[in-house]
Amino acid sequence: MTGTLRAYQPDLIACAEQQVSIIRQNNKRQLFSFLRQSSQVEVRLSDIETFTYGLIFLLPFGYIIFNLWHTSAMGNMAPDMIFILITDSWEYTEAAIMMPVSLQSLTRLNEITHRINAIKPPVNAYD
Repeated sequence: MTGTLRAYQPDLIACAEQQVSIIRQNNKRQLFSFLRQSSQVEVRLSDIETFTYGLIFLLPFGYIIFNLWHTSAMGNMAPDMIFILITDSWEYTEAAIMMPVSLQSLTRLNEITHRINAIKPPVNAYD
């Protein structure tokens, strides 16, 4: 799954650069064609992200259900122990859900940093 997402990344970067050049040309037909193509790529990428995030949400909830089932199989559990179990499981689930969001933000910051570092400083005419 990660390989599939990474396969789209160079295309998206090239797509953004192409978008800038097409907008500068002010050709409406070319812009419309480009936007149609890019929307198709974004739909495919959205489908992949939907599947990925679906798994990310499904696994932690399965963890909570498993904990509840395992606790009920033990017997003689007080209501406060079940509440503690659900609360701790939910905190773990929240952390598991936030991890991909944090990783995505770090990846974007890394990409922005590389792009900024790749920009050549302007040549000063006074030197």
